[in-house]
Order: sequence, then structure tokens, then C-alpha cells
Amino acid sequence: DEREDFLRRENELTDQLAEKESALVAQQKLVQEIREELNFVKESETSLSKENKTMSTQLNELRLQLERLDYDNKEGGITIDILKEQNQDLTNELEELKKTIENIKAVQKDLSAEDKEKKKAEKMAMMMAQFDTGAFSEKEELLRATLAKLDTIDTDAAVSTLTAEDITTLRRQLAEGQQQVRELMDKLLVSQETSEHHERRKIETEKRLSALEAEYEELLEKTIHDEETSNVDVGDSMADYKTKLEAQYAAKREAHLREMQDLKQQ
Repeated sequence: DEREDFLRRENELTDQLAEKESALVAQQKLVQEIREELNFVKESETSLSKENKTMSTQLNELRLQLERLDYDNKEGGITIDILKEQNQDLTNELEELKKTIENIKAVQKDLSAEDKEKKKAEKMAMMMAQFDTGAFSEKEELLRATLAKLDTIDTDAAVSTLTAEDITTLRRQLAEGQQQVRELMDKLLVSQETSEHHERRKIETEKRLSALEAEYEELLEKTIHDEETSNVDVGDSMADYKTKLEAQYAAKREAHLREMQDLKQQ
């Protein structure tokens, strides 16, 4: 009986030992799996920590960029306001220049019409003054005396009282009168052609002056547009452009005005 109990007890212990060994193996396997999972978690944590640092750095950079953009936006708004004010000033100045040019054109037009009539009267007076009024009056008196003498002749007998000298004088005076009329007509024709030539030159000069004024306005507007679309200082650069343009415009305009003055004096 004791032997059987011992064997039974041994078998039970053997079974328990086997169960314990199996449980131990299972525990060891579980521990290994937990260790592997723990290592994986640690590696994941390290990777996440690195990614977190990287994202934190990127986030800080984005914040700095956002701040810079906000600052640049404010600066751009201030610059735009300044450019708008300068553009408005330049626009007002351009309008004033246009009004000045229009006033100059109106004054030139009025002066041109007035000078035309004045010069026409002066030329006629000058042309008439070129005639020898004394000689003309003397010849007129002689012609009148001859005509008066002819008026007293109403018969054939009276005609015979005319001397050869009287007839010669009458013919000569008539010929001289006709010659003076022809000379006067020729001078009038030459004067008219000269006046028309001067008028054409004057019109051409006025057209060139108008074209110059239009070119000045176009260059001024183009300069303002270029300055608005560029990044340079509008005030300083525009002042330089304006000075150069005004100098060129003044020089050309003075030359045209001198030419017009020469035409008027002719």
C-alpha cells in the first residue's frame, strides 16, 4: 500500500511538475512577447519623440514666417497708402499741367487770329506805303488837267486845238496809269502768295507745337504709370523725370515759338 501511495504521489508530483514547467514555458514566452512589445513601444516612443521635435521646430518656423508675412503685409499696406497719396498728388499735378496747356492753346489761338488780322492790315499799309505817293499825286493832277481840257472840247474845231504834246502826254499818262495798276496787281498777288505761304508755315508750326504738347502729356502719363508699377522711390524718380521732360518740352516749345515769331515778323 505504501508503495502504491508513493507511486501515486510520485505520479501526481510528476504531473504537477509537468504542468508547472508548461506554465513556466508559457510565462517565459509571455515575458518574451511583453519584452518585444516593450522594445517596440520604446522604439515607437523614440521615433514619435523625434517626429514631435521635428514638427515642433517646423511649427516654430511656420509661426515665424507667419509673423514675417503679417509684418510684410502691414508694411505693404503702408507703402500702398503712400503710393496712393503720391499717385493722387501726381494726378492732380498732371491735371493742372493739362489745364495749363489748354489755356496756352486757347491763348495762342486767340493771339493767332488777332495777329493774323493785324499783320494783314500792316502788310497792306506797308505795301501801300511803298508807292511814291508824291509822284502818283503829281501824275494824277496832270491826268485830271488833261481830262478837264478834254471835257471843254465838244466840237471838231475844238479837237483841232489839241497839240501833239497834249496827245502824247495823255497817252503817256494813260500808259503809266495802266502800268501802275499792273504793278499794284502784281504786288497784291505776290503779297497774297507770301501771306498764304507764311500762313501754311504758321499752321505747320502750330501743329508741331500741338504734337509736342501731346507728346509731353503722353510721356508724363507713361512716366507716372512706370513709376507706379516699379519698386523705386516714386517721388525722387518722378521729380527727375519731370525735370528732364520739362526741360526738353521748354526747349522745343521755345524753338517753335521763335519760328512762329519770325513768321509773324515777316
